[in-house]
Amino acid sequence: MTYTLTTQEKTDIINQHLRNLELSIYNLELSVLEEESKSTPEAAILTSYNSDLSDLNAKKTALLDELASL
Repeated sequence: MTYTLTTQEKTDIINQHLRNLELSIYNLELSVLEEESKSTPEAAILTSYNSDLSDLNAKKTALLDELASL
């Protein structure tokens, strides 16, 4: 037996992924805020956080494009 996902099911799955990405993005933004609040923030850590944020935003864009194509 073969099952095919409905458009609504696909939309729900994508929205779950988007929510998880939004949580991750917000978490990283808070990490950046915490690091920047130190008297001597570490540039390497901030660079890493910003790189991760860029990756997450790219994933978010890809999911939004997929959602728009449904």
